[in-house]
Amino acid sequence: MKFNLPPNVTADKLPPKVLKRILQDPKLMEQLSDRVYELLRDDLYRQRERNNGYGRHF
Repeated sequence: MKFNLPPNVTADKLPPKVLKRILQDPKLMEQLSDRVYELLRDDLYRQRERNNGYGRHF
């Protein structure tokens, strides 16, 4: 089973029943973990882009 949630839906907006289901299903937990990893990776990439060049004015 896969949950396709709109991008603006966050964990605090999910019903407890859905969260419980995710925690009990290894496949859904893997999908959640993969998504969290993807978001963190993208955030780090954007931070590097923003900070590229700062302090390198020599």
